[in-house]
Amino acid sequence: MKFSRRQFIKTSSMLSVACCVAPATVLARSVFGTTYYVAANGGDDTFPGTLTQPFKTIQQAADTVVAGDVILIRAGNYNKRVLFTTTGTQALPITIQAFEAGVVLDGTGISWNPPGSTDPNNGLFDMYAVNYINVRDLTIINSSYAGFFMENCNHISIVNCQTDDTVSSGIGVWDCDSVIIDNNTIQRACNGGGQECITLVASSNSEVKNNEVFNNIGGVLGGEGIDVKQGSH
Repeated sequence: MKFSRRQFIKTSSMLSVACCVAPATVLARSVFGTTYYVAANGGDDTFPGTLTQPFKTIQQAADTVVAGDVILIRAGNYNKRVLFTTTGTQALPITIQAFEAGVVLDGTGISWNPPGSTDPNNGLFDMYAVNYINVRDLTIINSSYAGFFMENCNHISIVNCQTDDTVSSGIGVWDCDSVIIDNNTIQRACNGGGQECITLVASSNSEVKNNEVFNNIGGVLGGEGIDVKQGSH
């Protein structure tokens, strides 16, 4: 099933919410923790991750942070999958945010079988069993699976992000609680795979609002714009 831009511009699906979200604007230094910087151009994963000596990959920053830390990503093209397994807390959330416009996670040439899975329900930016993570202002393109994907997570927010040309969902949420998906742009999702452009499966107390979903391609199964299913609310 194909959806036009007009049908899904600013589509909003409101669900009950019980979530604490950090402010969208992040200062150069976190009040609670350390701020790490990433730069595709000029960075090096042997550096300490400071503004003048940034990491090269987002994964290195993800492996370094602890609760309360902030990751700020400089403009550039990042051609590696990110697997986020460090958890924040209610008092000390972790934020991953673009430092400036033009941060692109590009899945071109990346093909992988996610651990324990052979289906396309895992993402180029993947979160598993983590809590209190805020993701802001990132763009994902050309993912062989989903764009953003989370499973068994609580209190996650994805705000002001974009996905373009993903085999499965632009944003996929599996078995999570208290998730916010706000003001994102999803286009050309479900390109040959299953699920929907934004998919929530068996997830509770979440809010999906102000998202723009258009030009979905439609895969082998599903392809709808936004689907809240299997007991999600």
